[in-house]
Amino acid sequence: IMGEQSDIEILAPAEAQNRFKTVFQKFLNSIASEEHPLVIFLDDLQWADIASFNIIKEILEDYHQSHLMIIGAYRTNEVHETHPLQQILNNLTKNKYYHHIHLQNLSQENTNQLVADTLKCSVEETIALSDLIFNKTQGNAFFVTHFLKALHENNLLKFDFDKKVWKWDMAQIKKLHLPNNIVEFMATKIQSLDDSTQDVLKLAACIGNKFDLKTLSVIYEKSLVDTFFHLGKAISEGFIIPVEGKLLMLDDEILQAEDFTYKNYEYKFVHDRIQQAVYSLIEDDKKSIFHYKIAKLLYDILQKEQSNAGLLDITNHFNQGQTHIQNHEVLILI
Repeated sequence: IMGEQSDIEILAPAEAQNRFKTVFQKFLNSIASEEHPLVIFLDDLQWADIASFNIIKEILEDYHQSHLMIIGAYRTNEVHETHPLQQILNNLTKNKYYHHIHLQNLSQENTNQLVADTLKCSVEETIALSDLIFNKTQGNAFFVTHFLKALHENNLLKFDFDKKVWKWDMAQIKKLHLPNNIVEFMATKIQSLDDSTQDVLKLAACIGNKFDLKTLSVIYEKSLVDTFFHLGKAISEGFIIPVEGKLLMLDDEILQAEDFTYKNYEYKFVHDRIQQAVYSLIEDDKKSIFHYKIAKLLYDILQKEQSNAGLLDITNHFNQGQTHIQNHEVLILI
């Protein structure tokens, strides 16, 4: 579009950042106009890095183009008072053009509209089906989608290729013994995964909502490659997603790269209810063992690195696995 460009002048970091900010704002100016307004939607802002937040902050504070709308989505339970995003939001409250909308779960009517749109039919045809789905999911859009997938996987939601329509049998669906709450429902879905995927997911759920591949491989006591491949099905099913590094699949090029071993790929359960569902699959007498094992392995790493990073997490795991702590280990921690 622009043709070959000459090399840009190498500047000091501060000047280079200012140049990027200026060029980016000029770029937005060239796109957003009265004839062609521009809307930018940014999802999962709670996971953005500092550099991205700085750019967003600069645009919001310095950008005076009236034909630009920025929509940002984030999870309130993951944005604490000292989070970079919260600081930006605090400053925006003084801006009369800033509007904060707290999204609730879908209503029963909205759920029916979503189901009807998904199945390409009228809302009148899907009332009975969507009512059942709403009662099971309480209108959580993520779980509505997974519920529909479960019906399809159980062959209760079929596509008629001759008539080009979706078909379902409410009598058969009601006979299906589906759990009464979403945690049990998701636990059932997770139990359909292979044993190795379930094993590594259980350890990940013990670590917390967010975990990194290196730590998980140490706790799992397998290589990074094996750990990742055992996570593969959970990633493809959408139970966990990459936070940083964006590693979705392994290929020969990545495996042969020298930095694969050194990069710390982070993953996150896509919803806290997913983590809760996986955690619920662990037998009660094994939970404390898992937490104790995690604490011991993480503490060994901490000792080797001579660092205090993660000490609170380690203490929390020891607390949950305290029945297995020997007296001398308590003295070492103290």
